[in-house]
Amino acid sequence: MTPVNWVAGVGAALVGLVVCFFGYRLLKVTLGVVGFTVAALLAGAVARALGAGPVVFWIAVMVAGILGVVLAVVLYKVGVFLLGAGAGVLLAAFVTTVVTGKPGPVWLVVGAVTGGIVTLLLQRLLIAILTAFVGAYGVVVGLVRLFDRQMLPTGFQPYPVPHFNAPQFSLVMACWIGLGIVGALVQLSARKKKRP
Repeated sequence: MTPVNWVAGVGAALVGLVVCFFGYRLLKVTLGVVGFTVAALLAGAVARALGAGPVVFWIAVMVAGILGVVLAVVLYKVGVFLLGAGAGVLLAAFVTTVVTGKPGPVWLVVGAVTGGIVTLLLQRLLIAILTAFVGAYGVVVGLVRLFDRQMLPTGFQPYPVPHFNAPQFSLVMACWIGLGIVGALVQLSARKKKRP
C-alpha cells in the first residue's frame, strides 16, 4: 500500500467518524468538508466527461473544492444544499451501480439536485441524519482502502463508489447503514438533550 493510499484511507475514516457522530454540532466544519467533496466530485465528473488531461482534471477538482468550501461555510443555505446534494449523489451512485453496473452522470446530477432541495425543506432533522450517513460512508470507504484494496476498482474513478462482488457489497452496505443509524441516533439524542 502506497503512503498516499494509507493517508487517504486513514483521513477518510477519521473525518467520517467526526462527521458521523458530530456533524450537526460541528456544522460549519461539516459543511466545509461536504462543500469541498461535492464540488470536487462534480468538477471531476465534468472534467472526465470532457476528456480533460490529468493536470486540468486536478486543477478543476481543487479549484471547485475550494470554491465549495467557501460557498458552504459563508452561505449557510448553499452549505445545507450541498450537504443534501452529497447525500443525493451518494444514493444515486449506489442505486445506478447496482442497477446498471456503473454510476451514470445524469442520475448523479438528478440525485444531487433532489437531495439538496429536500434537505433545504427539512433542514433540522435531515442535517443530523445526512451527516451521520455521509460520515459513515467515509468511515467504510476509508477502512476498505486500508484493509482490502482488492475491493476497490483499479484506476481513478470520479465517483467514490467501490465495486464489490455480491457478498462484499452486502457486508459493506450493512456496515454503512448500521453505522449511519447509530450516528443519526447519537446526533438526534444529543439535540433532544439540549432542548430546555
